[in-house]
Amino acid sequence: MYLYLLVMVSHSAWSVESMFSPHPFIRVVADGAPETAALDNLFLCPSMVKDEVDMSNWPMQEVTINGTLCMNHEEILAMETRSKFLECMTEVVNTTTHVLHDLSIDASLSDGSLLGWYRHSKTFIPWDVDADMTLLKEECRDAFEKHGGPEQKNMAELIQSRLPDQGYRATAVKAG
Repeated sequence: MYLYLLVMVSHSAWSVESMFSPHPFIRVVADGAPETAALDNLFLCPSMVKDEVDMSNWPMQEVTINGTLCMNHEEILAMETRSKFLECMTEVVNTTTHVLHDLSIDASLSDGSLLGWYRHSKTFIPWDVDADMTLLKEECRDAFEKHGGPEQKNMAELIQSRLPDQGYRATAVKAG
């Protein structure tokens, strides 16, 4: 479990080992409604880092945490598998969007993907694990009537039939 923090970096050190960390300690300040978060101010920290700090006066007073176990966006993306995963998510979203466009369905980013696009330079949140899209039910019904065949039972199967290979899997979550 991880804690996502909007932070400001300070350049002092708590201990000898933290002196060698690129972010020895991190000041956590409250920002009621940030419109955007600079990547340099975002860190992914194990939840135990927060557990070591008295948070009883936060957000009224800033809190300083030991940042030696935390990773900044560059460290997260430097993990070879992580950057490949984000590239893969981008490819999947682009491919799926093109399939939906061919079916006359306008897809929209939603949830964490929309937040990432807005706050993180029009890309994913660096530690995101999925991509979220929203489709309008009426457009899906129209597309299914026009393009669906007897071999497809639902919209997910229609989309699946148009994806490039078996490496893709279309699933649907019905909401509302």
